[in-house]
Amino acid sequence: MTSVPRKTCTIVGSNKGGVGKSMISLMQTMIYDNAGYPLRLVEIDNERKLSALLGSRVDLPLNAFVRISETSRDRHAAESYYNKVYGMMTEADSLIDFGANVTTTFFEWFEQCEMGHFSAEDNIAFRFVACASPDEQAIASALSAVAAAEKALGPTAEYFVVLNDIYGQSGFAPYSENEQYRRVLDLEQQGKVKVIRIDYCDSLLFEHGKAMHLTPVDIIKRADEVAAKVGLDPIATRVHRLKLMRWLGATQEAMNPLLMVYNFEPEAAESDAA
Repeated sequence: MTSVPRKTCTIVGSNKGGVGKSMISLMQTMIYDNAGYPLRLVEIDNERKLSALLGSRVDLPLNAFVRISETSRDRHAAESYYNKVYGMMTEADSLIDFGANVTTTFFEWFEQCEMGHFSAEDNIAFRFVACASPDEQAIASALSAVAAAEKALGPTAEYFVVLNDIYGQSGFAPYSENEQYRRVLDLEQQGKVKVIRIDYCDSLLFEHGKAMHLTPVDIIKRADEVAAKVGLDPIATRVHRLKLMRWLGATQEAMNPLLMVYNFEPEAAESDAA
């Protein structure tokens, strides 16, 4: 019997919006593409945030679907809604970016349609990445998402929590005694999840470039254009470009645990933009 090549599916999710899921998916896609390594990219998001940044690079953009248990007219149509997503998983390594309120419905589909059985046959390994910003509800949502993923994907999958400092004030320090935050750290200490810490990007070019639907690398390459819209002088442009380049390199390094399974050494994304 011919062995099926192993594929890795990384799922980035959390039921709360605005915690940086699409940025994490974008960064990993950039690392793959920079290394010339095949990656099928799926977005399940009514707002299409990732598609706004990457356009046709997204192989399969889908809207979120209602819960199967709430579908009364055509249950079988509901059961097959995410089948194209599974097809992407079987072709190569894949990354699935969830919008808000997708995690629960997707994993309900995964369980009810017994995708775990088929993924074992097709030699697909899973990684689930929950994102949280410095916010009590966001941290709780990330933990809830990990629990839902673990129930569906089982103990052989890898689980990550990204602590994403998107505000740049006190970070997660105010939550040091928060029960949910302590739970994340306990799971990390027990080896049940790996925690990735992403620092705040203190670059005006980054903030305004995102509003222009530019990737970080595009912002660096088009720094003068972005700076002109912001009204930065030439020195400030250089300063904020350097801040973005350093943040990009540090973020890629922080994300290395998500790439340990692969057989390539990702080149620094900032080297392409320099």
